[in-house]
Amino acid sequence: MQFDAEHIATELFLECPNVKLFNFNKYDIITNLDNYRDKEHYSAQINTKILEWIASGDGLITKENYWDRLKEEMNYYLNYDYDSVFSKEAYPES
Repeated sequence: MQFDAEHIATELFLECPNVKLFNFNKYDIITNLDNYRDKEHYSAQINTKILEWIASGDGLITKENYWDRLKEEMNYYLNYDYDSVFSKEAYPES
């Protein structure tokens, strides 16, 4: 499962003193399609926000918080209402 791979990779990277991991869990940004310039890339405005968060340490993953952050992420994605993305309201021209 995707989460198992992320869990293992996170634990391995946290052992490296020269690596910093970030996980922003900003679901209001992730799910707002207006924040993307194409299907895979955030807009310049969001890229700027991400750089600001990194500079301030917001979203930094540590040995103390990584498991809680991963559980939050798992809970969000496993319980997301994916059907709503394909609803008539989301795509009225369909």
